Amino acid sequence: MITIRMSYSKTPWFSRYAESFEAIYAGTWDYLVDLTADMLILFVRELGIGTAILKASSMGELDGEPNERIARLVAEAGGDTYLSGPGAREYYIEEPFKKRGIGVVFQDFESAPYSQLYGDFIPNLAVIDSLFNLGAEGTMDILRKGRRTVLQIFLRWALTRMTSSSAAAVRS
Repeated sequence: MITIRMSYSKTPWFSRYAESFEAIYAGTWDYLVDLTADMLILFVRELGIGTAILKASSMGELDGEPNERIARLVAEAGGDTYLSGPGAREYYIEEPFKKRGIGVVFQDFESAPYSQLYGDFIPNLAVIDSLFNLGAEGTMDILRKGRRTVLQIFLRWALTRMTSSSAAAVRS
């Protein structure tokens, strides 16, 4: 917490969130995933995000091919879209998602610039940076602006799929 205090104590929203972070960092964890889960719960709560958080380990068997496993977990959670990072394009297999009616969107999030305490904008920092600099509402605005990029990527993907399907139909 000392590094966080040194880096963010002069930000506009530090006093609002510092106590919550201190409470988390005062805890002890057997595994890094437990700290990560506590941080995720804090961010979701502070940002007013109502999405349920489910651990894959609580949803039954985790065996099988990775794409099949992810598609099964999304379906069991009641999802209809899997949002993935761009690196998954290298190993993505469409069939497990398609057979369950699950769309896949590859997210290439690009943060809109925002005011940071020191110097020029540095993109791709953790959400703690925008939370301390902008507060919850400002952070959600940044996430929504980045979401437009995701929507544009999805629309481009869908258009490509539709064009490919139309071209295949014309060839047949």
